[in-house]
Amino acid sequence: MVNADSSLLDEGISFLSELEGWRGTADFNLAAISAVMAELGNPQEKLKAVHVAGTNGKGSVAAFTAAALAHTGYKTGLSISPHLSRVNERISINGRPVEDEMLAYYALKVRSAVAKAGVKLSYFEGITAIAFLLFLEEGVEKSVFEVGLGGRLDATNIVSKPLAAVITSISKDHRHI
Repeated sequence: MVNADSSLLDEGISFLSELEGWRGTADFNLAAISAVMAELGNPQEKLKAVHVAGTNGKGSVAAFTAAALAHTGYKTGLSISPHLSRVNERISINGRPVEDEMLAYYALKVRSAVAKAGVKLSYFEGITAIAFLLFLEEGVEKSVFEVGLGGRLDATNIVSKPLAAVITSISKDHRHI
C-alpha cells in the first residue's frame, strides 16, 4: 500500500485537474503519451494486456473480461472511461477502484515524467499513463484497457503487443472528430 501525506495527496490529485480537458475537438496523436511513457521506462510494453475497442459495449466487455480474469486468480487491472462519480473508478485492481493515495502517488510520478518529456497530456492520456505505470509497479498480472476516443490514435494504442484485442460493434459516431 502506498502511503502519502495529505499534501502529496492534494498535489497528485491537483495534477489531474490541471490536465487538458475535452473540448469537443482533438488533435489526436501518440507523440505526447509515447514521450511520457518512454520517460517511465515504457511500462505498457511489460504488461500482459487485453485491449477493448468499439462503439457500443466496449465498457461491458472490458469489465466482464477483467472480472473473468480476476475470478480465475489473476491480479487484474482495469482501465476504463469515463467515471461516474470519482476518477478512482477509472483504474481498478480486482474490481476495487484504486485508493486516493495510490492514485496521487502515481499521478506525481507521471507529472514528473511529463515535465521531463516537455509535453502536455490530455486528461485521458494522464489517466492512461497512470494506469500503465500503476499496473506494472503494483504487480498486476493481466490488465484490460478500454479504448477512449480517437480510434487508432487513442492513447491506449501504445500497447504494441496485447494478449488479445477485442472489437465490439462499430458505428459511425463522432465522425466530426
